[in-house]
Amino acid sequence: MRRVLRVLRVLWSRRGTRVALIVSALLLVCGLGAEFLASDLPIAVKFRGEVYLLPNIARPAALRAFDNNTLSSHQDVAWIVRPLCRWGPSQTDLAKAPPAKPGGTHWLGTDDRGRDVFARVVHGTRAALVVGVGSVVLATAIGVLLGLLGGYFGGRVDFVVGRLTELGLAFPSFFLILAAVAMLGGVSLTAIVLVFGLTRWMSIARLVRAEVLHLRELDFILAVRALGASTPRVIFVHLLPATLRPAIVSATLGVSVAILTEGGLSFLGFGVPPPMASWGEILGQAYDHQGAWWLILFPGLALTVTVLAINAIGEGLRPALDPRTR
Repeated sequence: MRRVLRVLRVLWSRRGTRVALIVSALLLVCGLGAEFLASDLPIAVKFRGEVYLLPNIARPAALRAFDNNTLSSHQDVAWIVRPLCRWGPSQTDLAKAPPAKPGGTHWLGTDDRGRDVFARVVHGTRAALVVGVGSVVLATAIGVLLGLLGGYFGGRVDFVVGRLTELGLAFPSFFLILAAVAMLGGVSLTAIVLVFGLTRWMSIARLVRAEVLHLRELDFILAVRALGASTPRVIFVHLLPATLRPAIVSATLGVSVAILTEGGLSFLGFGVPPPMASWGEILGQAYDHQGAWWLILFPGLALTVTVLAINAIGEGLRPALDPRTR
């Protein structure tokens, strides 16, 4: 815990990284609390004498035929607490011909199906974070494990790990992911995370392997082995903590790469399944409606700010995790 607090203090002491931490915290709030920022149902409502708490999440059967707009004017509603935006990410509004420009009803306009862009950008944050963080956690777990085993045991184990790593790095990752997603057909968000994680572990494995090759010949590892420590204890208790610094930095930077890749896949129509919101999917609509500048500006800004913030944190972690800065 002290080590984590020290790293956070180092990150907070740098102005650029401080801004990136604030932006990342806001993105996390948007991802976790998307239903409280934009939803077609209220946060709480008293309807026909019964109080409904969090119907925007629970989706009770009694309110399925209603939305924020109809409930607000309904005579059986005693009170209502609406989210910041009263539109859901899949809710359509055809009062104006879509795509409609930003205005009072839709702050950031609507897309080509009449869906609120603000709601879709907010809910698209969740898809970006799930794909980015989930795939990198999986890739890091695989890469660290294989790097530890290959670097420590050497010989045939290292040969197999090395050839698998080289085979994975020989193919452009984006096209490898695109081919895998295309072969799966109608994919889910979980499938995308798995495909991303299983195709992005190679660089982390190389970093960890190189670190283990250096560490295993140092005196403290030789002393632990001389004292009779088991192989799993040497690997996971003594070597693993010492190899996490480069892995964490690489994983943090990998989050932004995964988010960009997911955006590119969604732009091409191979990303998160509809009707789930995605920044890349909104940008894909802008290609067909090039006069609709709001379909480019707002999701593009969200994607750019997110990638820059994560990259800034990743660069800030290098000195923060360096023991020489203590």
